[in-house]
Amino acid sequence: MQVVRLVKTSDLQQVTELIKKTGIGMTTMPKNRKEVQERIV
Repeated sequence: MQVVRLVKTSDLQQVTELIKKTGIGMTTMPKNRKEVQERIV
């Protein structure tokens, strides 16, 4: 079973790393940390 929850500001580093690992498959997410942070807040 997998549990899904909303992302938190404290998840920023892990989300950024996840996006980098997905390559071209996740086209809707920004590739830089600042833009990711803006979407989380």
